[in-house]
Amino acid sequence: MSSPLDQPVPETKVRRAESFAKELAWLHEQGSYGVRFYYFNQIDLQDNVEYWGLGSSDLKETPTSPPDILKNRWTRDLLPSPELLQEFGYLSHVGGDVFLHMTGQEEYAQVYRLTPKAFKLLERSIGTYEVFISYRRRESSALALLIQARLNLVGNNHVFVDHLLELGGDWRTELEEKIRESDYFIVLVGTNTFKESPGRTNWMKRELEIAMDSNSRIVPIWLPSAKRNKTTPKIIGDRQDLKVQRKTAEGYDTAIRKLLNHMGYSIP
Repeated sequence: MSSPLDQPVPETKVRRAESFAKELAWLHEQGSYGVRFYYFNQIDLQDNVEYWGLGSSDLKETPTSPPDILKNRWTRDLLPSPELLQEFGYLSHVGGDVFLHMTGQEEYAQVYRLTPKAFKLLERSIGTYEVFISYRRRESSALALLIQARLNLVGNNHVFVDHLLELGGDWRTELEEKIRESDYFIVLVGTNTFKESPGRTNWMKRELEIAMDSNSRIVPIWLPSAKRNKTTPKIIGDRQDLKVQRKTAEGYDTAIRKLLNHMGYSIP
């Protein structure tokens, strides 16, 4: 594949996080960098210059400086935070935080590891996120299919809704695999989405648990009639969400435009 470092740095934070993780994975594949590294920012007080660095995989006290092309591209104002990269599942914090002996001072740095999800970015172009849409058919089938269609229109064909399940397949296993592969887990919340039925598993809750475990970015979208109640999982209330304000074409269109812009697609 061509080098991802030949592409311009994206404008949005979401795209930059994806691009940076992909570049780190590509450098590892080229033998230029380890899979485990330090992540730190530092200010050179003598020259009044801010810079960042990544340590090599052997985790020596003095880190290997990033290749100049990477360092020049990712200035301090563009560099994605490790917290954002973790939220997308591209980095895992492995502990073992260390003090680096640099310029005569001890500098605290955190140790991270690139995840399998970061390396999967090498298989596709930037911006084509893996998206899983979780919904209850009785409440929100139309909205799920509309979101899928709009993502397809902006060039993302990596969108999964359950009507794409293979006939005769083990649907539980396939659903779990698709969720674990997803960058975005979009959950459509209606009035009875998380309501329990006696003797039956609420698969919406199960899908949400898998998404949490796999570090997918969870985005709740509330239908007009939906309200938080005692069946609503806490994680839904803790996430930045979207609300379909009115049950009209304009209401749905506005919510989907906000979703696409949130994902880094420029939609006027």
